[in-house]
Amino acid sequence: MVCGRVLRAAVEQHRQRSSNHLARRRVVVRRRPEEQLEQSLDSRPQGGAIAALYDTELFGHWWFEGPEWLYLVLKKLSRSEVRPRTANGCLEALPPRQSVSLPEGSWGEGGFHWIWLNDDTSWIWDRIYRIEEEAVKLANRPFPGKTRVLKQFSREKFLLESSDWPFLISTRSARDYAENRAAEHFDRARTLRDWLVRPESLGPGEERLLEVWEQEDGLFSEVVSPDGSII
Repeated sequence: MVCGRVLRAAVEQHRQRSSNHLARRRVVVRRRPEEQLEQSLDSRPQGGAIAALYDTELFGHWWFEGPEWLYLVLKKLSRSEVRPRTANGCLEALPPRQSVSLPEGSWGEGGFHWIWLNDDTSWIWDRIYRIEEEAVKLANRPFPGKTRVLKQFSREKFLLESSDWPFLISTRSARDYAENRAAEHFDRARTLRDWLVRPESLGPGEERLLEVWEQEDGLFSEVVSPDGSII
């Protein structure tokens, strides 16, 4: 009972923080359009756009209330005149009149990509590219009776592609752990790929192994396939 009360209190605190964050950021969204976009809107009868850019890795990671905050933002936007759109959607609705060239860079050390790609991490990228090439070959192919295998292959691919692994290796904050995780997801994805392309069904031992991987790496309940269907 004590644990239950503590958990409920933590959840309520989490929601309150999300609401507070939303209130602070909503002031900016409501106050700035007329100040910053008035001229643009006057010259664009079809309307204008406000860019809201986020490092999605922060949601639920460094900013624990981030996913709840984002949910509240979208919920409130549904009751306003503002409509969320992707960058491509905005470009289609509001064709640009001019373009600019941005220099290559990142938020990594020195403003470049060394933190993710260097002599200590290049082996990860070799494995990522190999699995991505396999994923392209598998795209839109039918795999009767192997939907779970295809879904788990996609999960392991996503996890292998995580930028956390090279980051942790380069910063030496958890190098062994990151190397093991990257190697593990690569090996699992490769095994799942082999299960997919062979004509035989999974054996009892392989079924049990698939269940273990689904439990350990079941981060997405739904996966969107290349043809847009959800598996």
